[in-house]
Amino acid sequence: MPQKSRRSFHSQFTISGLWEHQDESQLQVQELSAEEEKWASVMEVDDEKERNESKGVDGENFNLKLDLPMIGDLFEMCKSFCGPRNLSILIYTILRYLGLSWRRADDLLRSIGANTCETAHKWAEIFISGDIEIFQAEGRGGKHHESFFDVFPELEKAAKAFAIKSCSRKLADFTAVDLANFIDTTFYELTQTSKLNDTLVRSIESCRLDLRR
Repeated sequence: MPQKSRRSFHSQFTISGLWEHQDESQLQVQELSAEEEKWASVMEVDDEKERNESKGVDGENFNLKLDLPMIGDLFEMCKSFCGPRNLSILIYTILRYLGLSWRRADDLLRSIGANTCETAHKWAEIFISGDIEIFQAEGRGGKHHESFFDVFPELEKAAKAFAIKSCSRKLADFTAVDLANFIDTTFYELTQTSKLNDTLVRSIESCRLDLRR
Protein backbone atom coordinates (compact mmCIF):
# COMPACT_ATOMS: atom_id res chain seq x y z
CA MET A 1 0.00 0.00 0.00
CA PRO A 2 1.59 3.27 -1.05
CA GLN A 3 2.39 5.73 1.68
CA LYS A 4 0.45 8.98 1.84
CA SER A 5 2.29 12.05 0.80
CA ARG A 6 3.03 14.86 3.26
CA ARG A 7 0.35 16.97 1.54
CA SER A 8 -2.25 14.19 2.05
CA PHE A 9 -1.39 13.94 5.76
CA HIS A 10 -1.69 17.70 6.08
CA SER A 11 -5.08 17.76 4.32
CA GLN A 12 -6.39 14.92 6.48
CA PHE A 13 -5.20 16.66 9.65
CA THR A 14 -6.81 19.95 8.57
CA ILE A 15 -10.15 18.28 7.77
CA SER A 16 -10.05 16.42 11.11
CA GLY A 17 -9.41 19.68 12.91
CA LEU A 18 -12.31 21.34 11.15
CA TRP A 19 -14.67 18.54 12.17
CA GLU A 20 -13.47 18.74 15.76
CA HIS A 21 -14.02 22.52 15.73
CA GLN A 22 -17.49 22.04 14.27
CA ASP A 23 -18.29 19.41 16.91
CA GLU A 24 -17.17 21.77 19.69
CA SER A 25 -19.22 24.64 18.23
CA GLN A 26 -22.27 22.41 17.91
CA LEU A 27 -21.79 21.25 21.50
CA GLN A 28 -21.54 24.86 22.68
CA VAL A 29 -24.73 25.72 20.78
CA GLN A 30 -26.51 22.76 22.37
CA GLU A 31 -25.29 23.76 25.83
CA LEU A 32 -26.38 27.36 25.20
CA SER A 33 -29.81 26.20 24.01
CA ALA A 34 -30.18 24.02 27.09
CA GLU A 35 -29.21 26.97 29.32
CA GLU A 36 -31.71 29.24 27.54
CA GLU A 37 -34.46 26.65 27.98
CA LYS A 38 -33.57 26.39 31.65
CA TRP A 39 -33.82 30.18 32.18
CA ALA A 40 -36.99 30.38 30.10
CA SER A 41 -38.51 27.76 32.37
CA VAL A 42 -37.44 29.73 35.45
CA MET A 43 -38.92 32.93 34.01
CA GLU A 44 -42.22 31.16 33.31
CA VAL A 45 -42.35 29.96 36.91
CA ASP A 46 -41.60 33.48 38.18
CA ASP A 47 -44.30 34.97 35.93
CA GLU A 48 -46.81 32.41 37.14
CA LYS A 49 -45.82 33.09 40.76
CA GLU A 50 -46.25 36.83 40.22
CA ARG A 51 -49.69 36.29 38.67
CA ASN A 52 -50.73 34.12 41.61
CA GLU A 53 -49.43 36.64 44.14
CA SER A 54 -51.45 39.39 42.45
CA LYS A 55 -54.61 37.44 43.21
CA GLY A 56 -56.41 37.26 46.52
CA VAL A 57 -56.17 34.37 48.94
CA ASP A 58 -59.35 32.90 47.47
CA GLY A 59 -57.83 32.96 43.99
CA GLU A 60 -59.82 35.90 42.63
CA ASN A 61 -58.17 39.01 41.31
CA PHE A 62 -58.06 41.56 44.14
CA ASN A 63 -58.70 44.51 41.84
CA LEU A 64 -62.02 43.03 40.76
CA LYS A 65 -63.22 43.31 44.35
CA LEU A 66 -62.47 47.02 44.60
CA ASP A 67 -64.92 49.77 43.78
CA LEU A 68 -65.28 53.41 44.83
CA PRO A 69 -68.33 52.89 47.10
CA MET A 70 -66.40 50.27 49.09
CA ILE A 71 -63.35 52.55 49.32
CA GLY A 72 -65.68 55.36 50.40
CA ASP A 73 -67.05 53.16 53.18
CA LEU A 74 -63.52 52.40 54.38
CA PHE A 75 -62.65 56.10 54.29
CA GLU A 76 -65.80 56.93 56.26
CA MET A 77 -64.86 54.43 58.95
CA CYS A 78 -61.21 55.53 59.16
CA LYS A 79 -61.96 59.23 59.36
CA SER A 80 -63.92 58.67 62.58
CA PHE A 81 -60.58 57.77 64.18
CA CYS A 82 -58.22 60.35 62.72
CA GLY A 83 -60.44 62.85 60.95
CA PRO A 84 -60.99 63.44 57.22
CA ARG A 85 -58.24 66.04 56.84
CA ASN A 86 -55.25 63.84 57.65
CA LEU A 87 -56.64 60.93 55.66
CA SER A 88 -57.25 63.18 52.67
CA ILE A 89 -53.70 64.54 52.84
CA LEU A 90 -52.24 61.03 53.03
CA ILE A 91 -54.28 59.74 50.08
CA TYR A 92 -53.57 62.90 48.06
CA THR A 93 -49.79 62.69 48.53
CA ILE A 94 -49.78 58.99 47.60
CA LEU A 95 -51.81 59.63 44.45
CA ARG A 96 -49.53 62.47 43.35
CA TYR A 97 -46.42 60.40 44.14
CA LEU A 98 -47.78 57.64 41.89
CA GLY A 99 -48.14 60.17 39.07
CA LEU A 100 -51.88 60.81 39.06
CA SER A 101 -52.85 64.18 37.66
CA TRP A 102 -54.45 66.87 39.83
CA ARG A 103 -57.81 66.41 38.09
CA ARG A 104 -57.91 62.63 38.44
CA ALA A 105 -56.77 62.81 42.07
CA ASP A 106 -59.45 65.42 42.81
CA ASP A 107 -62.16 63.30 41.17
CA LEU A 108 -61.11 60.29 43.23
CA LEU A 109 -60.99 62.22 46.51
CA ARG A 110 -64.42 63.73 45.89
CA SER A 111 -65.92 60.37 44.95
CA ILE A 112 -65.00 58.83 48.32
CA GLY A 113 -66.07 61.83 50.38
CA ALA A 114 -62.59 63.17 51.13
CA ASN A 115 -61.33 66.76 51.05
CA THR A 116 -60.64 68.34 47.68
CA CYS A 117 -57.19 68.42 46.12
CA GLU A 118 -56.96 72.14 46.85
CA THR A 119 -57.44 71.63 50.59
CA ALA A 120 -55.26 68.53 50.77
CA HIS A 121 -52.49 70.22 48.77
CA LYS A 122 -52.47 73.25 51.07
CA TRP A 123 -51.94 71.10 54.16
CA ALA A 124 -49.46 68.84 52.37
CA GLU A 125 -47.34 71.89 51.55
CA ILE A 126 -47.40 72.91 55.22
CA PHE A 127 -46.29 69.42 56.26
CA ILE A 128 -43.54 69.24 53.62
CA SER A 129 -42.21 72.67 54.65
CA GLY A 130 -41.57 71.22 58.10
CA ASP A 131 -43.97 73.50 59.96
CA ILE A 132 -45.38 70.70 62.11
CA GLU A 133 -46.66 73.14 64.75
CA ILE A 134 -49.16 74.66 62.34
CA PHE A 135 -49.98 71.26 60.83
CA GLN A 136 -50.89 69.80 64.22
CA ALA A 137 -52.53 72.93 65.61
CA GLU A 138 -56.02 71.87 64.55
CA GLY A 139 -55.91 68.66 66.55
CA ARG A 140 -54.33 69.96 69.75
CA GLY A 141 -55.82 69.62 73.18
CA GLY A 142 -57.17 66.11 72.58
CA LYS A 143 -60.41 67.48 71.23
CA HIS A 144 -63.02 64.77 70.80
CA HIS A 145 -65.22 65.03 67.74
CA GLU A 146 -68.64 63.67 68.56
CA SER A 147 -70.23 61.48 65.96
CA PHE A 148 -73.61 62.25 64.44
CA PHE A 149 -75.36 59.61 66.53
CA ASP A 150 -73.58 60.77 69.71
CA VAL A 151 -75.51 64.00 69.34
CA PHE A 152 -78.77 62.36 68.25
CA PRO A 153 -78.99 58.94 69.95
CA GLU A 154 -82.76 58.77 69.49
CA LEU A 155 -82.25 59.16 65.74
CA GLU A 156 -79.84 56.23 65.79
CA LYS A 157 -82.50 54.03 67.42
CA ALA A 158 -85.08 55.08 64.84
CA ALA A 159 -82.65 54.42 61.99
CA LYS A 160 -81.81 50.95 63.31
CA ALA A 161 -85.49 50.10 63.68
CA PHE A 162 -86.18 51.31 60.14
CA ALA A 163 -83.30 49.26 58.71
CA ILE A 164 -84.28 46.10 60.59
CA LYS A 165 -87.91 46.44 59.53
CA SER A 166 -86.96 47.01 55.90
CA CYS A 167 -84.54 44.08 55.86
CA SER A 168 -87.05 41.76 57.53
CA ARG A 169 -89.44 42.46 54.68
CA LYS A 170 -86.67 41.33 52.33
CA LEU A 171 -87.03 44.41 50.20
CA ALA A 172 -84.64 43.83 47.32
CA ASP A 173 -84.46 47.52 46.51
CA PHE A 174 -83.65 48.69 50.06
CA THR A 175 -80.35 50.58 49.94
CA ALA A 176 -78.26 53.07 51.88
CA VAL A 177 -80.03 55.82 49.93
CA ASP A 178 -83.34 54.82 51.54
CA LEU A 179 -81.75 54.89 54.99
CA ALA A 180 -80.14 58.27 54.32
CA ASN A 181 -83.48 59.75 53.21
CA PHE A 182 -85.23 58.31 56.27
CA ILE A 183 -82.63 59.77 58.64
CA ASP A 184 -82.83 63.09 56.83
CA THR A 185 -86.63 63.30 57.13
CA THR A 186 -86.65 62.13 60.75
CA PHE A 187 -83.89 64.59 61.68
CA TYR A 188 -85.92 67.61 60.58
CA GLU A 189 -89.00 66.23 62.31
CA LEU A 190 -87.12 65.79 65.60
CA THR A 191 -85.36 69.13 65.47
CA GLN A 192 -88.39 70.94 64.04
CA THR A 193 -86.21 72.78 61.56
CA SER A 194 -86.55 73.41 57.85
CA LYS A 195 -84.37 71.84 55.17
CA LEU A 196 -82.55 74.60 53.28
CA ASN A 197 -80.76 72.57 50.59
CA ASP A 198 -80.45 69.10 49.09
CA THR A 199 -77.57 68.05 51.34
CA LEU A 200 -78.35 64.99 53.48
CA VAL A 201 -77.69 65.31 57.22
CA ARG A 202 -76.02 61.90 57.09
CA SER A 203 -74.22 60.95 53.91
CA ILE A 204 -75.02 57.89 51.84
CA GLU A 205 -71.48 56.61 52.53
CA SER A 206 -72.09 56.85 56.28
CA CYS A 207 -75.43 55.08 55.93
CA ARG A 208 -73.85 52.34 53.84
CA LEU A 209 -71.32 51.88 56.62
CA ASP A 210 -74.17 51.78 59.16
CA LEU A 211 -75.71 48.88 57.25
CA ARG A 212 -72.40 47.00 57.31
CA ARG A 213 -72.29 47.08 61.11
